[in-house]
Amino acid sequence: MKNYHKHDVEKLKQFLEQPSAIPSMKNGEVLDFKYSPDDPETWEGVIFTSDKEKRISVLFWINKTYLTGHLDLSGCSSLSIVYLSNNRLKSVNFEDCKEVEQVICENNAIETLNLNGCVNIYTLKIKGNPLGNISMLAADRIPLYKHLDQKIIKPEEHQVSSILNTIKKNFSDQPDELTEFAIKTNSNFHSAEDFFKLKTSLKQRKSRLNNKFKFTEKRIKQLEAFNEWLTEKEKDAVQQARELEKMANEQLNRSSFTKDYEIEILVELFAPEKYDRFAELEGNPFYSFIPHLLYQKHQIDDDEHTDWVLDRNHNEFQHHKKHPLRNQHHCCLFHELYDHTPLAWQDILDIEEMWIEVNLTSQFMGKVQEHARPGVLK
Repeated sequence: MKNYHKHDVEKLKQFLEQPSAIPSMKNGEVLDFKYSPDDPETWEGVIFTSDKEKRISVLFWINKTYLTGHLDLSGCSSLSIVYLSNNRLKSVNFEDCKEVEQVICENNAIETLNLNGCVNIYTLKIKGNPLGNISMLAADRIPLYKHLDQKIIKPEEHQVSSILNTIKKNFSDQPDELTEFAIKTNSNFHSAEDFFKLKTSLKQRKSRLNNKFKFTEKRIKQLEAFNEWLTEKEKDAVQQARELEKMANEQLNRSSFTKDYEIEILVELFAPEKYDRFAELEGNPFYSFIPHLLYQKHQIDDDEHTDWVLDRNHNEFQHHKKHPLRNQHHCCLFHELYDHTPLAWQDILDIEEMWIEVNLTSQFMGKVQEHARPGVLK
C-alpha cells in the first residue's frame, strides 16, 4: 500500500478483517460494500493525514450496528479524533497515540480500554459500556477524579474548536459554515459576537451555494414532492395552533393563573445521514427556526390571514419567467425555508426528518401584596 504508513494501515487492516456481527461479513464490508483490504481509499470513515506516508488522523464510525471485535491502534501517533459510539466493540487500545484529543465510544460492549500515553486527550465519553479495566497512565489531562461516577467529560469550547478545525482541514471541499453553526448551537458555545458572525457567514454561504446549484429535473421533482408534504403538515400545525389558542382564551376567563399566553410553532430539521460523523449532532437538529408567517397570537378569528397562509401561492419565483420552479404552488412553510432561513437549496434537499412543535405557554404576572413581600415578613 504505497504512500501509506505501514504500521497504521496494518493496525487498521487487522480490525477491518475481523468478523463482524453479521455472519460471513468482515468489519470492513459492514462499513462499505466496496471495501478492499488492500485499498485504504475504500476504508469508510477513516481520514488520513496528507503526509508523504499517510497516517490515520480521524475515525468516524458511529451507529455502525454490526461493527464488533477488538480495535488496536496503539502507536498510531497521528490519530487525533475518534468517534465510535453505538457499535459493538469489545475492546479498544490507543496506547501511545500521543496526538489523540477526543475519544467518543459510548454504547458499545467495551470491557477493556487502554489510553496509556495519550498525553493530549481532553475528552473521553465511555458511558454505556461494561468496562472492567481502564488504563490511563500519563493521560492526566482528563480530570477523571471529578467524573468517575458518570464516566463522561463535558466538552469545553476549545474541544469543539478542535473538531471544527479537523472538519475544515479534512472536508475542505464541502461548505462547513452550517456544520460549525449547528455544532456550536447544540453545544451552547455562541457568544453574541460569534453568533452574529456565523449568521453573516451563513448568508454568504447560501448565496455561494445557490449560485452553483443546478435545478435538474430530478431535483425539481424532489422539491415539489417535499413542498406537497409540507403543505399537509402546515395545515395540521395551523389547526393545532387554533385549537390551542381557543383553549388559552377559555383559560383567561376561568383560570386564576393564566393572565396571558403565547402561541409558537417551532421547526427543527435533521439530516442524520449527512451529519452522522459528528457526534455533537447525533440526535440534534442541524437547523431550527420559528416560521413567524405561519401563525401569530390572536389569529384564531382571523380567517383572512388563515386563508392567506393556507391557500395563497407563496412561490417567490412565480413571476420569474425563466426560473425552473415558477410553475409550482408553494406553501408558506416551504417559502419560509428557502426565503427566510440561511439554508441553501442543497440543504433543503438533504432534510431527512422534521420535528414540528406547536407550543402554548400560559403566563402569570401579578403584583405581590405588601403583606406577602419577603422584605416585610417577620
